[in-house]
Amino acid sequence: MINNVEHQDLKISTDFSERFGDNVMNAMTFTFEMRSVQTYYPMLFHEDANKEIYPVALFGFQQGENLFLKDDGWDCRYVPAMMLRQPFLIGFQESSEPGGEKMRVLSVDMEHPRVNKEQGELTFEKPR
Repeated sequence: MINNVEHQDLKISTDFSERFGDNVMNAMTFTFEMRSVQTYYPMLFHEDANKEIYPVALFGFQQGENLFLKDDGWDCRYVPAMMLRQPFLIGFQESSEPGGEKMRVLSVDMEHPRVNKEQGELTFEKPR
C-alpha cells in the first residue's frame, strides 16, 4: 500500500518502452473508455481461464508484439487506462472492525521497472 511517508521520494517513469513491459499484444479496457479505444484500436472480447469475459484493445497479433510501441514511445493519440496505470494497482484491505467491509486501497508494485528514485514524476509533492 502506498503512502506519502514511506514513498515520499518515489518516482515513476512515464515513458513507454519495451524495458517497462509495454510490449504486450493487448490490454483490458473499461466501459468508460470504449469509445476512445475503438477509435484507435481493434477491440475483442476475451474469455479468461475463469470463464470471465472482458473487452480488450488489440495491439499486436502475437505475444510480445505491440505495433503501437515505437522507439520514441507510444504511437497513438489515445493510450488505454490499463497501460497508463502501471505500476499502480487497486487492492483491498480488511476492515479493522469485525464483519466490516473491505476498503479499496492504492498499492504500487515496487518491483516494476518504472519505479525508481532517480528519474520520472514524483509520486507525492514535497512539503514547502
